[in-house]
Amino acid sequence: MKRPGMAGCLAGPTARGLAVKRVAKAGSGSNVLHSVSPSRVFLIKDSGWHRSMKNSQKNGAINHGVQGMNDDDERACGLSESDFLVERRRVLLATCAIVASGVVDGCIPCASYAGDDELRMREVKMVLRVLALRGSVPQQWTADFKTALEGYGIPAISYKPTLSDIWKEMSGRAPTTVDAVTVGDAWLERAVMEGRIQPIEDPEQYRYWDALNNRWKRLVRRDVNGRVSASGRVYAVPYRWGCTVIVFRKDRMARWSNSRISDWDDLLNPKLKNRIAFMDSPRELIGIALKTLGLSYNADVEALQACGVSQENLGMRVRRLIAQAKVISNKDHVRAYSAGDVDVIVGSSDDLIPLAQKSSNSAVVVPASGTALWADLWCVPRHAAGGAVDGEPSPLLPAWLELCVQPRRATASSGLQRGVSPLLLPNGEYKHSKIRCNPIIDSKRVDVEPIGTRELPSVDVLQKSEFLEPLDDDTVMLYQRMLHASSTGPVDDIIRNL
Repeated sequence: MKRPGMAGCLAGPTARGLAVKRVAKAGSGSNVLHSVSPSRVFLIKDSGWHRSMKNSQKNGAINHGVQGMNDDDERACGLSESDFLVERRRVLLATCAIVASGVVDGCIPCASYAGDDELRMREVKMVLRVLALRGSVPQQWTADFKTALEGYGIPAISYKPTLSDIWKEMSGRAPTTVDAVTVGDAWLERAVMEGRIQPIEDPEQYRYWDALNNRWKRLVRRDVNGRVSASGRVYAVPYRWGCTVIVFRKDRMARWSNSRISDWDDLLNPKLKNRIAFMDSPRELIGIALKTLGLSYNADVEALQACGVSQENLGMRVRRLIAQAKVISNKDHVRAYSAGDVDVIVGSSDDLIPLAQKSSNSAVVVPASGTALWADLWCVPRHAAGGAVDGEPSPLLPAWLELCVQPRRATASSGLQRGVSPLLLPNGEYKHSKIRCNPIIDSKRVDVEPIGTRELPSVDVLQKSEFLEPLDDDTVMLYQRMLHASSTGPVDDIIRNL
């Protein structure tokens, strides 16, 4: 099992001054230095091994040894005057990670920093500043974080109502300097391409990375253009996910000849004409059209050609879906369903599960052939200051990332209503192939039962589901040409959004 940290740990407070002891790591020839004091944290590099220690409350420059250490302490640690070349107010990053069960033996493990031979030291303000999407971070998480750190660090979390509001904070004239922000997976490509975020350094050394399956690791590795790349750098860590769902009125089924909704092609039922509300997302609408044709949400030009689907075929299917819609909106779709103006609504689980909970007459379906997945991710803004002036995130960031994916937070009892732990999403069934020709045939049709508002979709359905990945230029141009074939009504709005 991978260690949560590499170098040392911060123990609980003792007497004023610096108490230091050298401890051999199990299974290695390196050493760990346990150190305590109620003031500031320093990382010290000495002869190839790293020490994480707390200085006493004095602020003066360190000219000989470490203030608060006596000669015996220095000799015991192998320290000499030449070991302390201090660059005041600068930092070597000593990132911390909380183990899955919280603090172990009263210590918070810290990762080492492999710097050059010159020793540098910096003060670290143990504050983690986070800008999160409102409602996406349970209050219990912040309480647990404070408890685990035992007073050595605190999270300062602010919230914005939408992902668009967070994006404005990242791209304004005075971009945010917080240590972590919520970024939706659909925004990740643009955030990387425009340099709004920075890569997360060395995630492989932390246990939160090991906890994520390959589907997640693939999603957050991006090249410099923000495209998914196996050789790219890691730009995000997920902390919750949801999916696109269908909610319908059970008492209106008689209108549909007692048919039921089990898959995407059921939305093409002529009896549902002008009775459906869609969220305003061109990728979702085109993706649903692709699914009714048996293709992947992420089908590109090559996939369309391989499956024998022409631009005209796909365009006709998109227009049929639009003809079924009474409302295409990210706000009015919920209002229309609540008012009884439509019988069916298609949207995000975090919007529609609370809506379905308000009425026993509503049923929630996740289509049998798979659906679109979404994720909220933690990213590090380009201007993250980390409580210092060097433009680096807080040393507490890895601790926060690990806390958000701890196994004890992976509970399915709440279903999709508040987002789901990344640990509860199985790997994909199709190994990320975009060429999938699986038309929905009545003789092989799989009917799915509606899920409860506190239930998760089946593993089979989740394995067939996909995150919406960035489209290549040729595919974007094809979809634009296809949508331009119709020049009236909602199609024009979809073209502009795409």
